[in-house]
Amino acid sequence: MSEEPTERERVLKGPAPMTSTLVDPGAIETLAEVLAGKLAERLPRLGAEDAWMTSAEAAEYLAIPISTLRKLTAAGSIPFSQDVAGGRCYFKRSELDRWREKMPRIDPKVHAEPIKWGHSEDKSGPATLQRPGPGPRR
Repeated sequence: MSEEPTERERVLKGPAPMTSTLVDPGAIETLAEVLAGKLAERLPRLGAEDAWMTSAEAAEYLAIPISTLRKLTAAGSIPFSQDVAGGRCYFKRSELDRWREKMPRIDPKVHAEPIKWGHSEDKSGPATLQRPGPGPRR
């Protein structure tokens, strides 16, 4: 008589392998073709890491507003090139990637300032939200 495997042996062996009869091989091939097309659209093109981008493309790539990108270029905080002074800015993808890696990671839960309700007499500090009051008494 053959002995039944123990619970430990069954766990270590893992689940039984799937057989090809459960899934139609034609369906797998069709799925692979669809996925390959979708992945090709999303993966960077060969050599794209050194592609030059316009300001609009760079802002989209970094997922920041173009106004923020302009402020970063004006401050010299982000790598960019220009053909002439005051001309269009161009950004190299590989340089943006290196710049992004150097940026500190900020946890918004830790660094977010709480909203302060009420009237602030001190105008030198951060602005506070003013909750509308009941209005003047009559």
